[in-house]
Amino acid sequence: MSADVPGTVRVLRPGDHVPRCSAQRVSVIAQQRFGGETGETEMPFEVLNIGPACSLRGYPTVAFRDKRGVIPFVAVHGGRYVTGAAPETLLVPKSATARFLVAKYRCDIAVQRQSTTLEVGLPGTARPQAVHTTAQQLIKPVTYCASTSQASESGNVLYVSPIEPDVADTYAR
Repeated sequence: MSADVPGTVRVLRPGDHVPRCSAQRVSVIAQQRFGGETGETEMPFEVLNIGPACSLRGYPTVAFRDKRGVIPFVAVHGGRYVTGAAPETLLVPKSATARFLVAKYRCDIAVQRQSTTLEVGLPGTARPQAVHTTAQQLIKPVTYCASTSQASESGNVLYVSPIEPDVADTYAR
């Protein structure tokens, strides 16, 4: 398969050398957010490659903001709602889409802050890309919970999956 032909995201074979995806050559797209029966909210994202074939490996960085600045969530790689599998290096052909999942538990006490903007940074990139939380992009504001300590409120933890070839691979097994 030619590196510039649209195709399926797959694990890069040993010995293959493909340049890393740059933030300028991909678009991060928020998908429909949904909640589980036990109070978690799952936020799936697509990473669409709009440039030549490239590679991705690792976890995205995720920062929710409000008018006061960055909301101090604790980000965890893997966990209760997302896969704990180790990241693999993925080949992302032109026009192909890789995926990742961010999950969060509900606020059990009270809401202290509510996001207005989400910034996503790809693994290995220095500059996050802003994704606004508007109805047009199908994601709603994310809530930060009031508590006596950040660590005591499980609703202040973001569980982040590695970037995966398929949405099914982003979930905990």
